Amino acid sequence: MRRSKIVSPLHFVWATYRRMPLITAEVEGPLHSCLQAEAQALGCGVLAVGGMPDHVHIAVLFPATLTYSQFAKQLKGVASSACGRRTPS
Repeated sequence: MRRSKIVSPLHFVWATYRRMPLITAEVEGPLHSCLQAEAQALGCGVLAVGGMPDHVHIAVLFPATLTYSQFAKQLKGVASSACGRRTPS
């Protein structure tokens, strides 16, 4: 069976709730590790993971078999869990 050879380099960025500085030094490492592992599990090649206290960047080689919305949903969910925080009310 033939496999798709299409791979697109993409850069995703998303912000924390109300751009609050929720990504502290203590959660940054575990957060980046979780994001990298989840992206790889979805079939992406991870080029870089980074960010600031109020947002996250991830650059990936994106496969043709995945949609942008699936990727964003999975990674944003992992990011919320990795930070171990709930959205402030």
